[in-house]
Amino acid sequence: MRPRIPFLLISSLIVLLLLLVFRAGDLSSALASNLAATGPARLLVVTPTPSAAGMAGGAADGGGCLRYPALMHRLQAMSIGDAETRLQMLDKGGACLDPERRALLTPLKGELLHSLGRYTESCELLSSVGAKTSILAQSEDAYKAGNWEALSLYMGCIEKLRDQEGWVSPGLASEQYYRLGLHYDQTSHTDEALEAYTQAILWNPGVYSGPLVGKAHLLSQLGRRGEAVQLLQYALAHSAQRAQPLDNVNLFILVRELASLWEADGNFSSAYCANREGQRLVPALPAAMKPQALQANLEAQINRLPTASIPDAQACQKLIASWIPDR
Repeated sequence: MRPRIPFLLISSLIVLLLLLVFRAGDLSSALASNLAATGPARLLVVTPTPSAAGMAGGAADGGGCLRYPALMHRLQAMSIGDAETRLQMLDKGGACLDPERRALLTPLKGELLHSLGRYTESCELLSSVGAKTSILAQSEDAYKAGNWEALSLYMGCIEKLRDQEGWVSPGLASEQYYRLGLHYDQTSHTDEALEAYTQAILWNPGVYSGPLVGKAHLLSQLGRRGEAVQLLQYALAHSAQRAQPLDNVNLFILVRELASLWEADGNFSSAYCANREGQRLVPALPAAMKPQALQANLEAQINRLPTASIPDAQACQKLIASWIPDR
């Protein structure tokens, strides 16, 4: 009796094709070996084509734990608004992963906790792994939502991590503290406002005039005008020593604020020279600041000063040089 060669070849090809299909579906090696030893008729009965959902979540170990790619796929497929369920799946799936893989889930877990209003937990979790950038991202979300309590909490966490390894944007940290300072200032929380302005200055000193002017203005309102003047003079004197000194816009703002402080304090000669320095800077300002209107305003401020207190040009140059060494 002649061997049924065509039937054997066809059967072998069917087995080979099925092995390739099930390997793509990430079946275990044990199942694959069983398939290889099973006849083609039985294979066609017990091996249905896996669904798309099954393919997405099928990457699991023997204990039913999803591997990292499959876990992330399922989390991303879920509704963003269903944060509680996503968090539960994240905790359950993360418990099966090795520590390195589990650490990759931390920013996402912090984001979910934040979306659920669990700001302290989010902050503590992200702080435990030194995730400064993620904390700053949460602080930005808090600011956009007008959640000042959460913003203050996140900035406190950033402060605790300040001396630890890991880069954080000093400009963004300074801006967040400045926003807090403005909020506290407007809501009459004076001590908190002064502290927030101070932190904003420390994070990005001698570069951005906002927190400097905010603190100086508040100090002046508290009758501490001398401290305000000293703060601005120090910023001007040390700006040139920094890698990113004050640009013309911020320099102009500080000089003009100094002029106002000196005029209010009766130091008319210094106020006059500061206004003249402001006039010198006006042509370098962007059109959005309306330079012509600024020039007219500065001239009006100069004209209202007592003429007996106006120094000559040489005296002004020496005075300005004492505030701005590179002038």
